[in-house]
Amino acid sequence: MKEVLLFSITLTGVMPSFGQKASEIIGMEHPAIAVVNNFLVAAISGDPERIASYLTDDFMFYHGTSAAQYDLGIGKSRFVRLVYCHQQASGCLTIEPFPNLYPERVQYLEDYRNQEVWVQTWNVPRGVNRVTGAKLSAPSPRLYKISKGNKIKVIINYTLVHRKQLPDS
Repeated sequence: MKEVLLFSITLTGVMPSFGQKASEIIGMEHPAIAVVNNFLVAAISGDPERIASYLTDDFMFYHGTSAAQYDLGIGKSRFVRLVYCHQQASGCLTIEPFPNLYPERVQYLEDYRNQEVWVQTWNVPRGVNRVTGAKLSAPSPRLYKISKGNKIKVIINYTLVHRKQLPDS
């Protein structure tokens, strides 16, 4: 009985420290969040050079909802074209945070050693499609991996988009 009591006392002392350490690596204020917000402004502008300036040379874009077992992703040049073409067709005017959800930084131990940070966003692009006239208003959750040079290295998009809808290289 003493062993059970001693174990439960020890466990109650250790449990809060696990929660505390987890909360230390999640934050809502970080320079990486500013990089993501500035990138979104560049994406709305539709300027390919400005969009590319926020991305690393080895940048990759992935679909987090892809059914492919090994998603090869999209490289920098194709992604810049994709954003440019999408902006020209959609006429996206604003990107707003989803109500009551704000960007946050998440830093994993391995990424901390490499001085890289993940930023998680929940945004809603709003606009009107220039061709069809349909209103654009769909939540767009994304993960951004920011390198130590404050450039975006990886974007994982969790919006339901099928590969057939993407322009070819």
